[in-house]
Amino acid sequence: MACSWRLTEKGIKTVVFEKESYVGGRTLYSGAISPGKFDLRLNNLIKEIGLQELAISLKKEEIGFFTKKGEMLDLKEFLNQFKKTFSLTEGLKLLRAFSSINSLNLDVENPDSKLPEFREISFEEFLKKYPAKIAGALRETACFFGETEKINPEKMSAEYGLGIVRLANELQSGKAFTFEENNILALTNVLAKKIGEEEGEIITLSEVKKVEKEGEKFKIFFQKAGEEKVEEFDKVVLATPLNVTKDIFPQLGLETDINYFTLKSVFVKGDFKYPGIKVMKGEQGNPANFILLYNLVPAYQLINCLPEEEINLDFFYHHWEIINTKIIEDSLPIIGPKSKVPSLKTKIDGAYLVGDFYHHTFMEVSVATAEMVAKMIEA
Repeated sequence: MACSWRLTEKGIKTVVFEKESYVGGRTLYSGAISPGKFDLRLNNLIKEIGLQELAISLKKEEIGFFTKKGEMLDLKEFLNQFKKTFSLTEGLKLLRAFSSINSLNLDVENPDSKLPEFREISFEEFLKKYPAKIAGALRETACFFGETEKINPEKMSAEYGLGIVRLANELQSGKAFTFEENNILALTNVLAKKIGEEEGEIITLSEVKKVEKEGEKFKIFFQKAGEEKVEEFDKVVLATPLNVTKDIFPQLGLETDINYFTLKSVFVKGDFKYPGIKVMKGEQGNPANFILLYNLVPAYQLINCLPEEEINLDFFYHHWEIINTKIIEDSLPIIGPKSKVPSLKTKIDGAYLVGDFYHHTFMEVSVATAEMVAKMIEA
């Protein structure tokens, strides 16, 4: 959507194929938390189209943590407990480590000069430079905020791990915000409207089945309302997960070893025990078996968990019912050390990739790669 909008601004006509009935895809199920300093491009886009008034700041008492012991702590309580495990000297060393990480420029278009070397080693290898207790805190932070306990610091690149730690630092600063409707669909809806006003086209409920290049044209084979259709274009930008991209466009010969993991999103309606909490994070191994809970839409709460685990909602509700459940295949990519991260401009002239696979795995990266590709096409 961001790439389409940037091209539309320049008078380049675009057509967006969207498998769902709405624009925004997986954002409906993922929720959105944005630390302002971390998501600079995303937030610039939000301000540019006038949506900053929809942002809701997250105060420290509105961010909850559910611990391994089954306790509910707000951010302030959680941080106080964390601090008690460190001596004054250790605490200062940890603060210096966090400060050093915070100083890194993680923008994928203009990355910090240190980042290429961090793409070559694992996060576990990076941690060897720190004393055991400091390394343990950084390791736990990366795994805790990495969406799933399946994340292994030996199987993520140092850059990937540092990105998660940076996100956690910004979140814990108490300066993060989210959106009224629990996700960033407000942004994609406004982009869709603007694209339509400039004669761009968005075709919802259209699943792309195959992409082929014949001569100078790309053929897009898609299914709409059960009917097989095909259209031709001068260029193509793929925002699908990389394994899906390989399947629908085999001509690319896409080589990547980036793995994705699957999440389950559960929409719940009930008498919530913690109405003051807007976002709740589950510590690894917590007895409720959940990862994230969003409490921002009055009609329901959205819970993310691992698909193979049964969640125990009695911890959070006096009474409850599940409205809907969705398994999100290819939810988030895990980028390992020396991963084969494909270029945004592919080996086939006129074919490009955008998305959250590009060294990090955040909405900010999706926007950044979208704007980078739009510049390439414009040029």
